[in-house]
Amino acid sequence: MIKKVMIQDDLGILCSGLAIVDLDGSDVCIDFDVVKPPQTNVIVGGRKKRISMKDADQFERELFELFTFHNIPLKIGTYAISEEINQSNRRVEIEMKQLTTKRVCLLVNLGGFEKRMSENLLIAKTYGEFVYSLTGDGLVDINKAQLVPVNITALTPAELQVWSSMINDQLIEAGFDPDNTIMLAAGRNYRGTLPLGMNIGNNVRIGA
Repeated sequence: MIKKVMIQDDLGILCSGLAIVDLDGSDVCIDFDVVKPPQTNVIVGGRKKRISMKDADQFERELFELFTFHNIPLKIGTYAISEEINQSNRRVEIEMKQLTTKRVCLLVNLGGFEKRMSENLLIAKTYGEFVYSLTGDGLVDINKAQLVPVNITALTPAELQVWSSMINDQLIEAGFDPDNTIMLAAGRNYRGTLPLGMNIGNNVRIGA
């Protein structure tokens, strides 16, 4: 768990700083470097010296999440990390341990997807090398625009049929391999994966 982040140097495309982390119940100070977007990358120092390789990997993931999804500024300053953010990161870690990576992950909104947008996107990126949001206008690469998927529970049966036909046509055109594509469906109280071609309601199938 990361308690505090201190950005000490801003060198243009690279920032460096310190973080106060909870390691086995004790506060430990670690140093890190961050390459700024669009190629965000975090490197934690002191591997095999002050902290283990496993712990360093863990803190790199947590720092990446802070800068990428929780909007911690990459600017000189000191930033306290809330318990809410750390709880979110822990939930993501638990789910990440159970996943199988595919080539493509499609995002399906069951109502309330945007409530945990950052968590959902982070998990989706670990389920698929490429992630697409199933928006009202079709497939959108989240690396180009992080758009919320259309809420399929708010569509009428007729609208769902028209929308799914459009999505299926775009999937065929994109040439995604069904065996290497997965759907991440998420709502207010649910998040889980679905195989391509599964019925999502009203006899509508994505990727059928």
